[in-house]
Amino acid sequence: MKVSEYLVNRRVVVFAVATFFFIAFLGYFRSHFMQIDWILRIQQGITPGQVIFWRIMSSSVTVLSFGVPILLALWHWFNRSGSWLPLLYTFGSIASAGIINYIIKFIFQAERPFHTSLSVLKLGSGGSFSFPSGHSAEEFAAAVFIGCWVNHSILRSMLIVWALLVAMSRVILGVHTPADVIAGMALGSAVSLIFHQVAKANNVLE
Repeated sequence: MKVSEYLVNRRVVVFAVATFFFIAFLGYFRSHFMQIDWILRIQQGITPGQVIFWRIMSSSVTVLSFGVPILLALWHWFNRSGSWLPLLYTFGSIASAGIINYIIKFIFQAERPFHTSLSVLKLGSGGSFSFPSGHSAEEFAAAVFIGCWVNHSILRSMLIVWALLVAMSRVILGVHTPADVIAGMALGSAVSLIFHQVAKANNVLE
């Protein structure tokens, strides 16, 4: 396939390029968007039950990133073309978002909010560097690609809301700043839109 055939929608390419400049901007000026006081206010009023809920949402990244695509691929295989390629493209989108996210983390090497301020409680898991949020990148890569794949408005809305809740959980649990999750959301969305265009160019998606 020619390279030009991958660029089915130039607006997606422009969006992707703009996204990476936006992420670079957020990373460079991250200290201005950390909103540590905002995190502290939320954590001061949080209850044990709410902590459990947000931990569950944070841990549900595996379900949305792997469980949902597999179930949809099974449905697609039994009821449509019998092809597993949509599943491979979904996982390719998620994996690529994760890899790029990992590279950006080491470029900026940003500290977690609970390292920046000892007043921030670490209520969830979080290691390595903080910017961008890997959970947010992978969740939005999955949600956006699947939303484009199935083309069902209700399911698409549910997936985006789910991904948003996961992103919010990372801030509320004190392991990411708002800038981290916004950058992750943008990264995952851009990567998945590119993969969707490649899938369309290869007639993988109906």
